[in-house]
Amino acid sequence: MRKLIALLALAVLVTGPGALAKERNVTMTAAPVAPKVGQSWRVTIVVKMDGKLLYSPGKTPALRIISAAGRTITVRSTPTSRAGIYRARIAFPKAGTWRVLVVDRMTGRAYEFNRMKVRAA
Repeated sequence: MRKLIALLALAVLVTGPGALAKERNVTMTAAPVAPKVGQSWRVTIVVKMDGKLLYSPGKTPALRIISAAGRTITVRSTPTSRAGIYRARIAFPKAGTWRVLVVDRMTGRAYEFNRMKVRAA
């Protein structure tokens, strides 16, 4: 019985901090309805934790687009005057379907958003 209690106490100590870890929430503005090749897209990225804007000094989120062929383009965002709000500008170099992700450089986690169909210019 003592061994069981000791084992349970150890399990709580090991898993407790992970259970208490808070999750960051990353959102971004919607893309143009039908973007064209070369058209500049200005993105606003919002980082929150527990509903509050979260400032990440030196580790701004990055916007990443990936083509169906695997070509990857990554652009770092720049902070705005408001904590937790960042901006990035990107243009799609080729027509086709592109995956859109925001990479939280503080945690290394990538948040994937809807795929975009980019039209020829």
